[in-house]
Amino acid sequence: METKVNLNRFLSCVMAAAVLAAAGAQASGMGQVCAKLAKEKGPAAFLVDQKGELVNGPVSFGRYAAPPDRVSDYEIAATPYRLLLIPRKIVASSVECNMCVQLKKVAASCRNATTYEIGIGLSFSKPGGIRPFKQEANFNLQFDDPDDVYPPAVKLNFTPKITGELYDPASKK
Repeated sequence: METKVNLNRFLSCVMAAAVLAAAGAQASGMGQVCAKLAKEKGPAAFLVDQKGELVNGPVSFGRYAAPPDRVSDYEIAATPYRLLLIPRKIVASSVECNMCVQLKKVAASCRNATTYEIGIGLSFSKPGGIRPFKQEANFNLQFDDPDDVYPPAVKLNFTPKITGELYDPASKK
């Protein structure tokens, strides 16, 4: 019985060490990103991937099932990207269109930075709505500083472009 208890404790310690190592690796990557953000002068935006590494873009939504007869006001395709915006007081927003970036504020990844999950809003019913094929578009973000009447000039440290492919799931391709 004691051997079984010791084995369970050992396996619990191994699992805890593995979880901490994985979290530490991501924290280490984000630590480097946060250090870079801390050195930045003035308002700036950075793009990070799911590994917590800085990327230059584009924001890809991969392949997204979209039958040609789909009529939907708006859907949001998830992406593995996050937007980091400094200083924290600056607020980012986007507009709804046929294919636009959608931002959702999440817990901060770095001190003095606001973090947003990035999704791609897709409209299939608006005039000129998108249909299945490879997509590419530029996107615009709007920024606001609650302490100023004028919007801040935010330096984008990535290419503001969306890519991905809408495909017909019924197609044999």
